[in-house]
Amino acid sequence: DVQSDTVVIEVLRGMTSEQICYLIEDMGLIEEALELNAYLIQNGYAEHLRVGKFSLYVGMTFDEIANQLTK
Repeated sequence: DVQSDTVVIEVLRGMTSEQICYLIEDMGLIEEALELNAYLIQNGYAEHLRVGKFSLYVGMTFDEIANQLTK
């Protein structure tokens, strides 16, 4: 059930992509924050990260996470 595995994270103004990735890791959504951060940078998402609350769930791909964080 996706709903039970959903976590809401809050991205605050001034947070770096690395800090956001560690927040996502701390919530148990990904294994390795630095891998996600590298993905965000290499694919051009890092500079488009938005401030706000985002619903993420266990099992999302890096691409799915990136798309949520840049909506």
